[in-house]
Amino acid sequence: MTELDPDVSLFVSSLAGGGAHKMVVQIAKGLDDLGYTVDIVAVTKEGPFVDSIPEDVGIVDLNANRALTSVPKLTQYLAKNNPESLLATPVSVTIPAIWANILSRSDTKLVIRAPTVISKNDFYARPKTLNDQILSRLVDYYYPNVDHMVAISNTVKEDLINNIGLNRDMVTTIYNPVIDDGIIARSKEPCEHPFF
Repeated sequence: MTELDPDVSLFVSSLAGGGAHKMVVQIAKGLDDLGYTVDIVAVTKEGPFVDSIPEDVGIVDLNANRALTSVPKLTQYLAKNNPESLLATPVSVTIPAIWANILSRSDTKLVIRAPTVISKNDFYARPKTLNDQILSRLVDYYYPNVDHMVAISNTVKEDLINNIGLNRDMVTTIYNPVIDDGIIARSKEPCEHPFF
């Protein structure tokens, strides 16, 4: 955790190496570079991306075994630290983030990052388990009430508007920050392949 109250807190399941986890680290680096105080709040602080986080970025380990059981600790974190905003991703942590934000009674603005076309996801389009059925209904109920949604493409944005029922003005498209220092460094390396 940073010494100052964070401007932005990023809530993620772990730092285990998936696409959403990498994007959270990239977003944290970018916000840190812009001078924002940032915390990454993880259901569990494990994974290869832990070592990629800048020293200025706080890491909060909720030490929970799953997103749902992290709600009490996330609620306490939000009530105590009252960040300006909380960005939650991937979908598996969004409903617990919504509940914790409500329970904390903080002024934190909740932003959900939608990384996929939700209406085409199996849990939503073809729920096979009781958990899938519950999650799809919770998405329909809670997503229209968050402060803002970030879609990673215009297709995802249109899905949120047309199929989940969100107002157009509450969804912004922001493409994934995939260009990092590693890609820039590799682009300057000589390329021996005859095609190039």
